[in-house]
Amino acid sequence: MPKLLRPVAHFVLLATLLLPLAHGCAALARLAVPGPPAALASSLAALGLALVATVATGRPLGGRRTIVGNSLGAAALLVALCGFGALLTLGAIGAAAGLFAAAPLAVLAARVLWRFLPPSLEHRAARHRFAAAAWMLLGLACVAQTARIATFQTDDGFEHGPTIAGFWDHHMCLPAYLQAAELNRDGATNVYDAAHYPGLTRDAAPTTRIEGMQHYLEDPFQYPPQFLLLPHAIVASGLDYATVRALWFAAQALLAAGAVLALARWLGPDRGARALAWMPLAWLAPATMFNFQYGQAHLAVIAVAVVAMVAVARGRDALGGALLGVAILAKLFPAVLALPLIAQRRWRALGWTAAACVAISLVALRVLGADPFVAFADYHLPRLVSGDAFLFQEAWPEVAVDLITSNQSVDGLVDKLALLGVAVAPLAERALGLLYLASGAVLAFAAGRRAASPLAHATTWTAALTWGALASPGAWSDYAIVSVLWLLALLSAAPRGRVAVSALAVAWFLFVVQPGVLPLVPVRGTAAVALSLVGYAALIAVTASALVMVARGRAFEGASTRPARVADAAPRGAAPRRAPRAEGAPVT
Repeated sequence: MPKLLRPVAHFVLLATLLLPLAHGCAALARLAVPGPPAALASSLAALGLALVATVATGRPLGGRRTIVGNSLGAAALLVALCGFGALLTLGAIGAAAGLFAAAPLAVLAARVLWRFLPPSLEHRAARHRFAAAAWMLLGLACVAQTARIATFQTDDGFEHGPTIAGFWDHHMCLPAYLQAAELNRDGATNVYDAAHYPGLTRDAAPTTRIEGMQHYLEDPFQYPPQFLLLPHAIVASGLDYATVRALWFAAQALLAAGAVLALARWLGPDRGARALAWMPLAWLAPATMFNFQYGQAHLAVIAVAVVAMVAVARGRDALGGALLGVAILAKLFPAVLALPLIAQRRWRALGWTAAACVAISLVALRVLGADPFVAFADYHLPRLVSGDAFLFQEAWPEVAVDLITSNQSVDGLVDKLALLGVAVAPLAERALGLLYLASGAVLAFAAGRRAASPLAHATTWTAALTWGALASPGAWSDYAIVSVLWLLALLSAAPRGRVAVSALAVAWFLFVVQPGVLPLVPVRGTAAVALSLVGYAALIAVTASALVMVARGRAFEGASTRPARVADAAPRGAAPRRAPRAEGAPVT
């Protein structure tokens, strides 16, 4: 059993990367060679690639190398397996070609990840056999979930694709982005007008020129006009919706997985390994799966924001500032990360962030014209502040209770209380909203000021992002709470006492099983509303507690005290860098 932990961990990481990559390559290949999606076959072949790459790279099953212990032999086996993928897909030449395209990247990723996982994992597994076995089962479940959602994103007819049967099976947020881009290209002066979107205006009858997207048109476009640059380019490409959907999923999943690995690498040998060990639980959670299922940009924005802050912490202010500017102009709430930067007096990073925002805005103004900017300022921004932009329950009263139950924001809290017979005066509601914003700003600033270790910094970022996401009047718990899952992984990697362990266990249960955040138990009506209040209280408690612990400077005693700026660290291969490998943690 101990000797299996390292190869299983390698397979889990590699499969999580290869599944979206293979489906994305297959989608591109089908543009040149049309054919059926063969989504399930693509997933099976990607899993086969990951399995063979694990066996072919290093010493996974004992002291002797397998028959292919070098990259040439691994490449040969991977290409042979791609041929097997072609047999699986039968007539789907495009899918088979996509798997061939993924093979070279699979070889590279396999060898990099094998070095990322140290041999001392076997010693840890020997000391903690039950924990190692549980983690391996969890990791394999994570792979199965990734394969399921990847198959569904390539083939929406896949029977077992939806995350929860009957719960918004074919609802998607992605079409709203593309529809708004089409409206802009067609000369609409207000792409935010509720009259365009059935989600807010029930009798709206939108049309689209994107093949296969018509029956997905529902959600309104809610983001800053600069966000439209990417959908504008996608619409201009002329791709059909099935291709866009597969490519969008691949990009999101790879970005999220890459951000997790970058964060773990930056946290250092011990804490990075511990945090990474908890990430499969966060990946498995419905909130993560719904992000992928909906094509919601929320998880991708979180990933970009976290990578931006890691870059800044490493002294790469230009890169970090540019990425943070992208995240802010995508969904606004990552602007909360400016507070820790201000507290740390990272003026160069803030300057690059401002410069990126200006540059992107000028490009958007040139490409999109002035109308979206005027409409955003005059029409949409006031509706965002008042919450009118999220009044889906007025157009669809039959699902009003479900919508209010899922909305984990201050506005959602007020609506929940109203359903339970507790009226909140408008003045009190505004005061509550201001208190939420002010307390979050103070906590984020204070935590940023006191954070010393990489783990403390990362905790500050994810907690601040969670606070910012819940500040929106429409913070739907089926996707908006994904950053709190990352926060829990970080908190679980920190030293903690019995009370903290118990609190973390309860939080993991609430946010992964989600009976108190998005009630998945068979309750409806006021019972579900009351249960969701438990989840809201837990969200606020976990986020606020994390920021308070960092602000007090006592949260992570015993964690790495390596300075946040590590740009001048010893180069790879130097003696100070080799020592941590003996501890059984990822190479940094």
